[in-house]
Amino acid sequence: MKTIRIIIKTLILLSVNFQISLAQENLYTPLEFQKAYEEGTRSTDGNPGVNYWQNYAKYTIDAEIMTKESILVAKEKIIYINNSPDTIRSITVQLHQDMYKKGNPRDRYVMPSDITDGMIIKQFQIEGEDIDLDNEQFVQREKSLLKIKLEKALLPNSSVQLSMDWQFHIPEKTYIRFCRYDSTSYFIAYWFPRIAVYDDIFDWDDLGYDGEHEFNNDYADFSVNIKVPGNYFIWASGDLQNPDEVYPKDVIENLEKTNNKGITTIFEGNSSNMADKESKYKIWRFKADNMKDFSFGISDHHIWEATKLVKDNDEIFIHVVYDLELKKYFEGKASFFRTCMEYYSDINPGVPYPHSFYTAFNGLRAGWHHAMEFPTISNYSIYEDTSLNYSMFAHECAHIYHPFLVNINEARFGWMDEGLTTYLEYEIMRNVLNREKFDVYAEVSAIDEQAGTFFDVPPFIPSYMYHEKNDLLTNYYRSSYLFLILEDMLGKELFVKCYKAFINRWKGKRPIPHDLFNTFNDISGQNLNWFWKAWIFDFVYPDLSIREIKDNRITIENIGGLPVPVSLKITFSDNSVKEIYKTAEVWKGNDKAIKLSFDDSKQVKKLELSDMYLIPDVNRSNNIYIVKN
Repeated sequence: MKTIRIIIKTLILLSVNFQISLAQENLYTPLEFQKAYEEGTRSTDGNPGVNYWQNYAKYTIDAEIMTKESILVAKEKIIYINNSPDTIRSITVQLHQDMYKKGNPRDRYVMPSDITDGMIIKQFQIEGEDIDLDNEQFVQREKSLLKIKLEKALLPNSSVQLSMDWQFHIPEKTYIRFCRYDSTSYFIAYWFPRIAVYDDIFDWDDLGYDGEHEFNNDYADFSVNIKVPGNYFIWASGDLQNPDEVYPKDVIENLEKTNNKGITTIFEGNSSNMADKESKYKIWRFKADNMKDFSFGISDHHIWEATKLVKDNDEIFIHVVYDLELKKYFEGKASFFRTCMEYYSDINPGVPYPHSFYTAFNGLRAGWHHAMEFPTISNYSIYEDTSLNYSMFAHECAHIYHPFLVNINEARFGWMDEGLTTYLEYEIMRNVLNREKFDVYAEVSAIDEQAGTFFDVPPFIPSYMYHEKNDLLTNYYRSSYLFLILEDMLGKELFVKCYKAFINRWKGKRPIPHDLFNTFNDISGQNLNWFWKAWIFDFVYPDLSIREIKDNRITIENIGGLPVPVSLKITFSDNSVKEIYKTAEVWKGNDKAIKLSFDDSKQVKKLELSDMYLIPDVNRSNNIYIVKN
């Protein structure tokens, strides 16, 4: 019997490996990914496997913002649930605020006044037992990670309870995604101890937070109570549980007036209007279930505007909260966010927004040129050039889908998150604002300037290895543009069908790049691995050249090796023009050169690879060919 079991297991592994080889073909597949296929947590057609799992946590947090001191003090209880088949013998906790700790490594500049003792943990318990965090035999604290050996192993399908009291100083001059922005307004993020990710690919995530790279969190349930002075308001990732206790009567009345036909001013940003004269402090109570994170903004002087998106029987509140000084940038923009959300929900990707509200909170100021997404709320800056703000608004709003609805590991696969999100941003620019050439051309210009240089690395190289130049070029420019190229090649309808399938397959789950590749291959019915290989894995760049023309056959050489469309303009001696267009599929055979034929007896005067607005090319000097008579 034992021999038979061994034979059966061997045949299963051979079958899985054969399917992987068919599905992946020439795509590099790390051993961690191969293991996931063998264990059935992933499928070679791009679906989650029959044995897919992910761990979960429940957080109960009581916090207070000490506004005069700029200190957050809190206590929390965590119930961590092991849904994996593994016996877990240690636990890793993310302490993001340790990025500000003196002596710790970081990848972003921190103002000296914001370098602190990091996350100060006053008490830490596991299953009610105190843990000595100074005991180096069982506890290791490095970077932003706290690793603790468990006295009692966490078995599959069981849970463990952790509790802790802690505090940290809120940064006041370092604007890395959150900060105290003036004396009475804050955006709070990366703020609570949380269990690190343990998944089917990498086990414990031990990268830590360096300030440069973004989310890698599991989904969790949050019950959060936040104590602030009575004249402050809070806008958060969760649903407010006690509006009657914290909102003045006129705010509740204005919220009830909010509709989908215009914009309602919930209140003007005047601290005296918000002051609660009967109470020195208020406790705001929030719940957020199945969320990747919980963040919030607070202020006593912001303006609050709102509108609604009504879809079938669902109502989605859209809030825009901004500083009075920046009124010209944000006033009336709630309608634009509503337009974006409606387009994303109905057209592309065609997946409804999954929550009952969205908040655009203005914490950052003019000139900082930064914004950061969080579940159901984003922290927005502005550009002095107001036309650029629409791109930013559309982009951060699109993060609804990645990494929040589809849980992409941004620390390792940032190109998936930012590439798809920037593609959705282009959708608004192209199809809502009719600004295709303005916005896409900016990205093409950036690719032209930097592609093929030392900083140009394939997206599959883990994102945590990038620095600023690599991050912009790889995670944003190259990665977003590949989806435009793919859409052009597949056709819009088929592309959106593939994209929508990927979201629906992986919403609420943690896809890896090959899940995206295999879904597009599966739904399109095409083997696109030649395309994925070039754009994601290879050291290549866009550079087409016209080599020659002979007997109405034009040779186009792909010097850089990256498959891009070919847009050829032929000018004849009588100045008439003929255009030939081929999608990137023309390079499917990995050809370094192709021949394009045309049927015309007129004499050719000039050949030109055109459409510089939409097709990147690092060397346009070889895009023109003058025919010598």
